[in-house]
Amino acid sequence: LDTMASTSTQSAQDPQLADYRTKLNLKSLTRSDPHITAILETSVYSVIYEYDDAAESWEKQKQEGPLFIVRRDNAPEYSLYMLNRQSVKNVAIPLIPGEVKLTTVNSDILQVARRGEKQRRGVWFHGGAEALERFRKAIYEYAEPSRSLWMSAR
Repeated sequence: LDTMASTSTQSAQDPQLADYRTKLNLKSLTRSDPHITAILETSVYSVIYEYDDAAESWEKQKQEGPLFIVRRDNAPEYSLYMLNRQSVKNVAIPLIPGEVKLTTVNSDILQVARRGEKQRRGVWFHGGAEALERFRKAIYEYAEPSRSLWMSAR
């Protein structure tokens, strides 16, 4: 397993502590998905929302906990993966190059969708705008959304 991938949030911490946390998180993740080989980015706490078209609002889901961008040894190569603290079912959102659509909503929710998919998921990050921007940049780096799908709504 490639445990050497580091995260921005951990870079300011003691390197040994950061490495220990990464290894523990990777162990938890691989229990849920044995195809995960590395953690590329970490949010200590996030909440997933879905957009309700009828109500024209974001509805909080029973999906919250630590969120990671992970590398896998089979398709999809990259995913958002949440260790859900609200149920036994963890959340995996595939990050497929050219199919990812990102939108920043009200500067505190990052909408992550796949081209052609009706479901609109938003992620709120405990770290605020800085964490949202860090994840947005990392998703862009790993999933390479097409330029026509790269949007920022304010």
